[in-house]
Amino acid sequence: FLNACSEDNCTKHVGMVGIGEATIPDTIMNLDHAQLIVSAMAPNGCWSDLYLDLTENQEFEFSLKAQGTFESCGACTDNIVHKDTIIDFQPTKTGTYLFKIYELPDRILVDTLIVE
Repeated sequence: FLNACSEDNCTKHVGMVGIGEATIPDTIMNLDHAQLIVSAMAPNGCWSDLYLDLTENQEFEFSLKAQGTFESCGACTDNIVHKDTIIDFQPTKTGTYLFKIYELPDRILVDTLIVE
């Protein structure tokens, strides 16, 4: 039995994928829970294990990035891989929270959440 995938022509790495949609509430009360609904999207079937990173850059500023595993030994199937995730976010201070949403590695959307 021949293995069609040799180490010479195969690649595997973890990398950034796009965020197709992110829903963040406009306003919540302090100490309430907000649900951040995010859809990660990868361009072809060589991507798997998509997940989201919510990182606090500084007080009141967060980054939201999608990552996945790319593994290929040649052609990739022509289908979009996606994963929907709900992140439970509970702010502990009043103010305006900024979320930098990485739709693509070079395209960032900024959304706000006001905590009263």
